[in-house]
Amino acid sequence: MTTFQPDFSLQTERQGGVVTIRVTGDLEYGVSDELVELVREELVPPAGRSGPRELRVDCGATRFVDSMGLSALLMLRRIADDAGVRLVLEHFPDALLRLMDMTGTLQYLTGTESAREAADPAPSPRAD
Repeated sequence: MTTFQPDFSLQTERQGGVVTIRVTGDLEYGVSDELVELVREELVPPAGRSGPRELRVDCGATRFVDSMGLSALLMLRRIADDAGVRLVLEHFPDALLRLMDMTGTLQYLTGTESAREAADPAPSPRAD
């Protein structure tokens, strides 16, 4: 059963080999599967085309993340790794940084060892 979440949305942008998904609202139990399914769809290329080389998930407009939302982010890591796609999570609200830090998932999801590093990352290298 899907719960109606009027303030939750996912927006997708494709540019070159990069797919960016912007998450807006509360990433929680009732909607976290939508994010996972969208990522699965985005990482499967249409026939005759190559898939993306990078998946960026912009969490800047995410207000709240519960345990199912965190589980969805962990699934994104597994899906991207299985597809050979670089996953970049970016623009974290403080509450999400604290949640990842407290649960020991920060380094796995962001590649950084501290919340400070994740909040203010160095610019990522551009792939040509």
